[in-house]
Amino acid sequence: MTSFSVDTRTLGNDFIEKLKSLFPNQKVEIQVIESDATDYITSSEENKRRLDKALERIEKMDGLIEVKPDQLKF
Repeated sequence: MTSFSVDTRTLGNDFIEKLKSLFPNQKVEIQVIESDATDYITSSEENKRRLDKALERIEKMDGLIEVKPDQLKF
């Protein structure tokens, strides 16, 4: 089994051609599963632990830096 992760904004005919070259003269099944950025963030226990710890700090207002809108430079 082979899995690909692609962004549909960059998906083109070259993807089909690459599939055909990887699996010449074969019947293949393609499944589409939507994913989002949080899939990667929670993909490992270490990432999930760090995210949970950061969320706890935000909820406790621990170590946050307050910036007023007029202090921002665009």
